This record gives sequence, C-alpha cells and structure tokens, in this order.
Amino acid sequence: MSDNYLILIPTEPTWTPDDTAADKAGTIVAELTPDAEEVEGFILDEVEFFDAGDNFESVKCPHCDADVTDWWSGAMDRANELAFGDLGVSMPCCGRPSSLNDLVYDMPQGFAQFAITVTEPGIEQLDDATLRRIGEALGHPVRAIWQKV
Repeated sequence: MSDNYLILIPTEPTWTPDDTAADKAGTIVAELTPDAEEVEGFILDEVEFFDAGDNFESVKCPHCDADVTDWWSGAMDRANELAFGDLGVSMPCCGRPSSLNDLVYDMPQGFAQFAITVTEPGIEQLDDATLRRIGEALGHPVRAIWQKV
C-alpha cells in the first residue's frame, strides 16, 4: 500500500516564514484537510528537494518546453554535491539560463527550506484560490507537491 502526502513549499527555495505566519498557514492547511493523519510545518537547516515520488512523470524546459528528463538526473546530482546551494543551470536544449526549481515538473516538485507536510491529506487537489490563501497567510506564494511513496 502506498502513502500519500501533500507538501506545501514556498516558491523561493531559501525563503522561510516567521513562527506566526507558519502557524497561521498551518492552521489553514489543517482546516482544509480535516481527515489528515498529521499536519506538520518545519524549517530545515539547508535547502532540500521535495519530490512527487511515484507521481513523478517528466521534466521540461521552462523556455522551450523540450523534455529534459534524461539530462535532469545529472543536473540534480551536481546540485546535490553542493547541498542544493546553487540551483542555477544552463538548459541543454536552448542554452538559456534557468534554475532547477523553475523547471516544469510533471507532477510538481521543488526545493525549499520550509515545508508544511500533510500525511494522508484526504483530498486530491487544491485550487489556485486556496493556494493563494495559504500563500497570503504564510507571507509568500506556495507550490503544492502531491507525493506518493
């Protein structure tokens, strides 16, 4: 049997909220997921990668929409060697600069030092208005990652 998680992260990897904002956003998330097993917010010492697990399908260039899934694993290995301190990349398809955080992930994934995780959320999606509401409470826009492991 697989486990499902909803992970909410700021769109900027190194951004972290103050305790009041984190608590406010966490309360909203808990209200949206009343059947969840657990809702937890935390700040990490370093940037980490939050993946979609078994929901991961592909990675595309944010500039030209080329599939870069095969190239991506090597770029991730290099960034991991630097503890994700430098996410900058030159896209192999079009040569334009980007960030590993800004690639088009199907399903969404991202990098962060702060996250709110929901274990077995009991919901399958959040609309844009709800994501904006959580981001406003937190003080920064958020990205939803639906992880299956």
